[in-house]
Amino acid sequence: MGEAGVWWGGTSAGGAGGFGTIFRYTAAGGVMTTVAQFTGVGGSVPGRLPKVALVPDGAGSFLGTTNAGGAGDYGTIFKIDANSLTFSSLAQFTGPAGLMPGSIPYGALVPDQTGSFRGVTTDGGGSRLGTIYTIDATTGAFQSLVNFVKTQGSTAASNPGSGLVAGPDGLLWGTSETGGPANAGTLFTLNPVTGATSSALVFTGIAGDVPGANPVAELVNDGAGNLWGTTSGGGALNFGIVFKVNAISKVFTKIT
Repeated sequence: MGEAGVWWGGTSAGGAGGFGTIFRYTAAGGVMTTVAQFTGVGGSVPGRLPKVALVPDGAGSFLGTTNAGGAGDYGTIFKIDANSLTFSSLAQFTGPAGLMPGSIPYGALVPDQTGSFRGVTTDGGGSRLGTIYTIDATTGAFQSLVNFVKTQGSTAASNPGSGLVAGPDGLLWGTSETGGPANAGTLFTLNPVTGATSSALVFTGIAGDVPGANPVAELVNDGAGNLWGTTSGGGALNFGIVFKVNAISKVFTKIT
């Protein structure tokens, strides 16, 4: 990602400790600069295994996550000032309990209009089934919004398989790899204003009304009211499907 010929990215390994790096590439002159080298569970740049895109915060910095590292090796949230190249550790996840419950943050952070960002973890929280959280990009204030519970109620989902996506209905949409009555995964929504969650669709495996199982890829908003996605299993041959869902009517269509 970048602006005015400057691109930013990360590597999931490499650097002095082998824990991954953040780099900046300037197209003019082809100059590559290593901005940060992660230091694992401790050190001045805690974290390891950064695997998702950096996200601009609108105030001159980029935010990102690491899948692991930090004090408990549960993953981290960090910020890098694009001008000074200063690294700041905003949050270090605390696993099944603690002040920042969650483990293995997945997918890019999603901004709102107030300077906060929302994200998911695929593990951690009270049931170790994943969480949804919000973090303020300026203050680092962290709040756990959802602890997934697998089969019951509005959070009938577990182990989110991808990050959140802004839907055409004003809600944030995500997928869970497992959960729901068939344990085949779900589509869920989060109201970014109220924090309310809802299980929008529950996959039914090989057959049923919502065939498919184990969605692990991020949904795509087509700009026409639909969200598109895939599952890695389920469908008639249990090899997965391509689907779309109308964000307003919740009508599900199996494409192939």
